[in-house]
Amino acid sequence: MSNGIVLVTGGTKGIGKALCLLLKDAGYQVFSASRSKSLPQGMDGITQISVDFSNSEETRSFAKKFLADFGAPVVLINNAGYGAFYEWADFPDEEITRQIQVLFSSPVELCRIFAPAMAEQSRGVIVNLSSLAILYPLPFMPLYNAGKAALSSFSQTLMLEYNHSPAIIDFRMGDVQTDFNRSASKPRYSGFC
Repeated sequence: MSNGIVLVTGGTKGIGKALCLLLKDAGYQVFSASRSKSLPQGMDGITQISVDFSNSEETRSFAKKFLADFGAPVVLINNAGYGAFYEWADFPDEEITRQIQVLFSSPVELCRIFAPAMAEQSRGVIVNLSSLAILYPLPFMPLYNAGKAALSSFSQTLMLEYNHSPAIIDFRMGDVQTDFNRSASKPRYSGFC
């Protein structure tokens, strides 16, 4: 699969950035899709596409245009995500909707568009980054835990339906040292990360 197209969501920071750089160095043509308008320094040779994955319509429109312009990627990595730390009684309504969309609905929509195209070409890999939080839920992150659990269950189902191609990987990440906790949405008072 070398020298094919790879699409990484949330590719400008943390795990996504590291994956983009690793795959570029392995010879892939790498596209990063995230809210960022441009790539940070050190990401030469990677193409950035600005997409708001909290917007369902924008997510679908992006995926359809990408498929029309570039075809199905040989690797799709659904990595985009973010944390929201709140006590449940104070969890903002807009964060509930946004977390569900970014952590679960957008990866589902991308799989809906790209998986059949990959299957038609008899090649491809979809990596859905879920989390060990599905087994060890984190306090004050109910939608993160639930969104990652839903994505993991969805991935398990796709494995049954696409038993040849694309290959589906439910990658249950543990804690990784990134800016995730610092950039998470949280109340103004201290006590959270």
